[in-house]
Amino acid sequence: MPKKAARLWLKVTKVRVERIGEITWDDAVAEGWPGPHADCDLYEGAVEWFKYLWDSLNKHRGYGWDTNPWVAAYDFERIDR
Repeated sequence: MPKKAARLWLKVTKVRVERIGEITWDDAVAEGWPGPHADCDLYEGAVEWFKYLWDSLNKHRGYGWDTNPWVAAYDFERIDR
């Protein structure tokens, strides 16, 4: 995409490599946890919700939660242009 067509600009502020099992509650919330409501009664909290999400996307490819794969975690901030 040409830069002039972009509507959202992000600045990477931190990159770290960690095991997926090291995710914190704050990290899981940042991944999009919808919060405690009727649709999330199956989960005890944000990390449990993320475990389910991770397995639904990656387990069939051999990277389930139980294998505790290495992941790159990026922190970023939105910048105005």
